[in-house]
Amino acid sequence: MSTHSSKPNSRGPLPILSFPDPNEQQNRAPSSAEMIKLKQMFESSAKVTSLLDQESDQLHDSYEAVHNQYLKLVLETEAAQSELYRIRNMINANKVQRTLHESEQQDLLALMHPIRRCPDDILLEILELISRQTTAGESKQRQSFYLSCVCQNWRAVAISMPLLWETVSFHLDRSPKDLRHQQQTLVSHIRGRAVKIQVHALTHDSGERLNACGLDMFPLIGNLEFNLANSEKTGSFLRSASPLPAGRVRHMTIMTWTGFMALSPLEQPLDLGSYLLELFPGLTSASILFMPTVSFQLTNANSTLTALDIDTIEQVSIMTVLRYCPKLVTLRIRDTTIQGFSTPVVAPSLRNLELTRTLGDRWMAHTSLPKLDTLVFRTNRTPTSLAFISSNRSLKKLLYNGSLDEIVNIAPQIDRAACSATFAGSLRLHTHVASCLSIP
Repeated sequence: MSTHSSKPNSRGPLPILSFPDPNEQQNRAPSSAEMIKLKQMFESSAKVTSLLDQESDQLHDSYEAVHNQYLKLVLETEAAQSELYRIRNMINANKVQRTLHESEQQDLLALMHPIRRCPDDILLEILELISRQTTAGESKQRQSFYLSCVCQNWRAVAISMPLLWETVSFHLDRSPKDLRHQQQTLVSHIRGRAVKIQVHALTHDSGERLNACGLDMFPLIGNLEFNLANSEKTGSFLRSASPLPAGRVRHMTIMTWTGFMALSPLEQPLDLGSYLLELFPGLTSASILFMPTVSFQLTNANSTLTALDIDTIEQVSIMTVLRYCPKLVTLRIRDTTIQGFSTPVVAPSLRNLELTRTLGDRWMAHTSLPKLDTLVFRTNRTPTSLAFISSNRSLKKLLYNGSLDEIVNIAPQIDRAACSATFAGSLRLHTHVASCLSIP
């Protein structure tokens, strides 16, 4: 920074000379000596005034010089700020351009990735492996959809794989139009293969949406599962469905989410037996789970049912089940009241039977199970139940909730027996028995 050429005088303030007070002279004319003194005082004051004028001129020049320098610095600062702003904008623009080019590079790398040149036979194995490793908590249908969205080649390969589309989930909270579109798309993908269908019904008035799923359009349903909000309106929900052609459904499961929660007892439980089997003729196995307001009773013969699983319903008429299902091999009943009557019944094919926390044993005395091989008995022990175990001479494997000493003498034909209360001693047998009783 340059400095100005002149500097103001740095001396202190000039002394003020004293002069006589005119009032003291009573307005008289000054004497010669006083005139000389007054003249000296005037000249001295005029000299001081001249010096002050000179100093003021110097200070004014200094102010102008400093002010001009200040204005110049202000202009230089504003120019520097403008330059900084311009450079900052260029930096931001460069960052944006770099991000765009980096994204473009990633897209180019993705296009050049070897997986895009993967042969279709290897890609088929990759998609099949991903599909088989899908966990139970994941949606296999959603996983297949994601795989088909990777690229055109993946989509073509995924659509050509019926395995990816074998599990179908219909949620009846969607519109009938969406459900019909979903059904038409999936039927074209599965190419005649058996599928597993899950129907999730949130309300009992979902009949129109159930028909929109077009279950009759699937050539073969290996497993059909209904998940209902509650069991109180099961009848009205199923009555809205149309019967499927015989043999279209192999296994059917119907269950509710709520179980016993927030349910009021009904005067007359809904009979779900014959109606359900007539709705899906040709069933080989069925499961009715957690539906405490329904009962299961048959009035017509069924020549295809080989396995039946009943858990937590109001009651079951086991005599009608054994009478009208001559090919029944496996029967599981849990947490249910079993009704019986005195008319003798023979179950010629039944080999595996489970009774867990059931009520009612009158039927045991009037039932003949000539091929019974495996029995899981975890319910109240009564003389009738012990006589039932003893009378079935074909029985070889027994999982029992009482003391094995009770069984040794009355059922010598049993090869393998275990007490369900003794975990370590019965684990292997329990696993074997469970495999025998598994519903397909």
